[in-house]
Amino acid sequence: MSPSEQQITAAGKDGTGWHSHLGLGVNEVLLVLMVVALSVQGPNLFAFGGMDFTLGHALVGVVGAASVVRVLLARVRPVLPSASINVLLAVFAAITLVDTPTHGFGSTILKYVFQYLVLVVALNLMVLVGGEKSERLVMAGAWIVLAIVLVNAAVHAGAFLEYYDHPWDGHPNYATVFSGGVNLEATWPAMLGVFCRNNRSGWAYLGIAYVFGALTQSRAGLMLAVGAIVYVLLIKDGGRPALRRVLVVCAVAIVAALYTFAGPRAASVRVAAENPPAVEEADPDAPQGIPGRRGIWMGSVEAFYDAPVLGYGAGNAMDAVRAVTGYPYREDNVHNYPLQVLLDFGLVGLAVFAVVVVRFLVLGARAHFRSPFAAFVVLYLVGGMIQFKGGELLVGFALAGLVAFGYDMLRERA
Repeated sequence: MSPSEQQITAAGKDGTGWHSHLGLGVNEVLLVLMVVALSVQGPNLFAFGGMDFTLGHALVGVVGAASVVRVLLARVRPVLPSASINVLLAVFAAITLVDTPTHGFGSTILKYVFQYLVLVVALNLMVLVGGEKSERLVMAGAWIVLAIVLVNAAVHAGAFLEYYDHPWDGHPNYATVFSGGVNLEATWPAMLGVFCRNNRSGWAYLGIAYVFGALTQSRAGLMLAVGAIVYVLLIKDGGRPALRRVLVVCAVAIVAALYTFAGPRAASVRVAAENPPAVEEADPDAPQGIPGRRGIWMGSVEAFYDAPVLGYGAGNAMDAVRAVTGYPYREDNVHNYPLQVLLDFGLVGLAVFAVVVVRFLVLGARAHFRSPFAAFVVLYLVGGMIQFKGGELLVGFALAGLVAFGYDMLRERA
């Protein structure tokens, strides 16, 4: 029996665990609130060391403090993250400190530290609640988050009408609940879809997330919604899926692909390419270069050669890209997480990161990724190929569930 399983058993014996709670107790309410708090990230309250502290951080702090008190009152021995997670954070922090005199303090390391604290608190809270109930409570929190996102979108319906009246290569422009813009507004709820059950409620959630990703013209959100649907319908329950499920998944994926390559956003890109602005209309003083992800990635390769071993420090990658390209990118990340790790922490940090990821994938594959927490991390890694900066709090929460309950939750669900 693992330490986490022992703690779950102990929590049940002293009356604080899921064995003795059929309804929503303090532990369960805190877990739901944790999911909501981790999702409501903006607006910014203040900045410290180059890092913005948001309303979400404050909410997480309040819920986290209450969770710490609850864990202490339960008188159960605290559980710590796995050694690989501890080593990875230590390496990232050490490299950032070494890089500080040359490249400046990498303030994103504070996000990693905050993510680690979320991991520790959520881990111990989930141990008190138990695996099967934790999964259901995360889904309850996901429904609340999705409702908040939809209400916020409805309030800004004018932005959607404006976008679809004259589509452009981007998204409807409105203030979002998740910091990071519309793309993440569609991405995170879609990823939380892995906690759905294969029933009507789960289908409703996945369908709404799928449609919302399409309406916001979020290619990443739509792709990850398809990933969550594939997981819930074909993988999560184990066994050989029925042909009907396979056909449904194929249809959903095909529709998403057609919408991505032939939808309003794609059409606007084609029109712009066919009708480029006249040469005399171009601003001669405008910065030269290739904007967008491709330009950032090309600049990242060039920047890498200036600091290949230890990188530039956590979150400093885009400063290096702007320096080598001369283009004033407004992005705060390179839109490719492995490349972000390479630039932030060099070959040393990337090597440690790769070992941790490979180990995770091997263990997950052996358990057929039956844990939704593992599936969430997989979708994060997939989405990380085109976005994410590092230190995302919901990922720390997912890692907490993975550490607490292991890679195979099929037995407990059954």
